[in-house]
Amino acid sequence: MIDKHQIANFLRINGVASTASDDDIRAALISARWDPRDVEVALLTLHDESVPADVENAAAHQVFNTDSPIASDTLTALLGIDVTLVRSQLKKKAPEGVFGTGHTAGYMIAMVLTPLIIAIVVGVFAMYTLSIGPFYTPVEQFVF
Repeated sequence: MIDKHQIANFLRINGVASTASDDDIRAALISARWDPRDVEVALLTLHDESVPADVENAAAHQVFNTDSPIASDTLTALLGIDVTLVRSQLKKKAPEGVFGTGHTAGYMIAMVLTPLIIAIVVGVFAMYTLSIGPFYTPVEQFVF
């Protein structure tokens, strides 16, 4: 959250006293491209009044816990730089695919069959080298 000393330093740098009228402070903050909601929170903080919890929660929810896209002007206010987003620049959502993974059915089948084939080949090779299973040679077949 915004600290009283941060606001006072910001106003001092911009040539406005922290004891100035609310209109002067509001004008300085808005000219610095602050969001109007942040200006009101800054005024409350500067006057040592408590900021309502719903204002803090709404601001935090809008930025950190949202599934909706943030508008360009909101990003500009948060970052302090000009941000313009064009729909064509945004990444498109990946296709759902099999089980919502974004992979095709052929890819999923290959992911299941490849380790299975490798396991079978290793098992057959181990049985051949150890002469067990179908590669077992009974003692009776030896010529003495």
